[in-house]
Amino acid sequence: MPEADVVVSEVIIFEDKDFLKAHKHIFQREDDIGAPPSGFASGVSSLVVRGKPWVFFAEKDCTGPATTVKPGAYNRVQLVGIPNDRIRSLRPAD
Repeated sequence: MPEADVVVSEVIIFEDKDFLKAHKHIFQREDDIGAPPSGFASGVSSLVVRGKPWVFFAEKDCTGPATTVKPGAYNRVQLVGIPNDRIRSLRPAD
């Protein structure tokens, strides 16, 4: 498959609104975003979804209330119906 046909699915999470403070690039399922060494214990306030939709969960291990988010840049997680600092795990949508 030519490289141009490959769709990279990625999420960039940010510690603060408006894409500020610490950030992390995620390419696969993450069961606990608060886990060391680069944990987001304080939560996620803004995010960017690239490629394909992702599912965000309020609990670890991709459990609890879930929200599917389409590709885009969201300077506040509330724009996609997620309360501030309430993302604990995520995975690519099926």
